[in-house]
Amino acid sequence: MEGKIEDQDPIEQALWNTWKILLVRGIFISLVGLILLVHPSIGLTFTAVAFSLFIAIDGITQLVVGFRINQASNLWWGSVLRGVIEIIIAAIILSHPKGFGELGATALLVVIGIVLIISGIIDYQFKRVKAGTFSSIILFVMGILLLSAPLFTVSIILRIIGISAILAGTARIFRAVQYKKRSN
Repeated sequence: MEGKIEDQDPIEQALWNTWKILLVRGIFISLVGLILLVHPSIGLTFTAVAFSLFIAIDGITQLVVGFRINQASNLWWGSVLRGVIEIIIAAIILSHPKGFGELGATALLVVIGIVLIISGIIDYQFKRVKAGTFSSIILFVMGILLLSAPLFTVSIILRIIGISAILAGTARIFRAVQYKKRSN
């Protein structure tokens, strides 16, 4: 990658010219990662807020569609009803995002825990194969761990995501600095 910017690939050239954006993205991703690493419950709250905003937008869209098709179809009321229900659900989630974030994470991990336990029991049927016995024990134990402490498991997962984000953000910052040096 020697030479002047003009001699390089157009994609590389565009990246060099946008190093500031890359730098800001890297800093932002690193900060999000740091927040998740230090305080993972914020990640659950963010997820609940993002999900509720998506539901609210979909609910508003359903209302608009329902009222626009009321002349053309007798089924308009279904769209309007769905829109109202989605907006109410979004408002409820937004009223307590932290609680719903934890509830959603807990429910998901409980379901995954149950699936792992059942998979472990089913895999034990193949105990004649050593790998079947080993995998059944691993699946069963992981299922028990998830069921015994789902929020702790979420906390660990969010911290791992935080570490990954810090590393990804740092890599972007490093690359932005390289692009800035090459553009001079």
